[in-house]
Amino acid sequence: GSGAKFTLDGTKMFVIDGHTASLIIVAARTAKGVSLFAVDGNAKGLTRTALSTMDQTRKQAKLEFKGVEAELIGTEGKGWEVLSKVFDLAAVGLAAEQVGGAQVE
Repeated sequence: GSGAKFTLDGTKMFVIDGHTASLIIVAARTAKGVSLFAVDGNAKGLTRTALSTMDQTRKQAKLEFKGVEAELIGTEGKGWEVLSKVFDLAAVGLAAEQVGGAQVE
């Protein structure tokens, strides 16, 4: 259940603020499906590389996980249900931000 320890291996690209985050929420596939994990930003085996992007207001990073200890958030295999809701809310927030950025005074 929630709080269980897992080990993560793999790479995540274009992670917003991934190079400076003290806590990283990671979606990863387990035997039961997509699950969410909490990873300490200074965890052993985690390599963070800042990426050069066009939008300098949103720094992004490449995160490499090599035997990184992670703590399960919620129920194993239920991460996609949570992510789909988060994506919907994020899209609304981004749209609102873009409208504000397009306003001319």
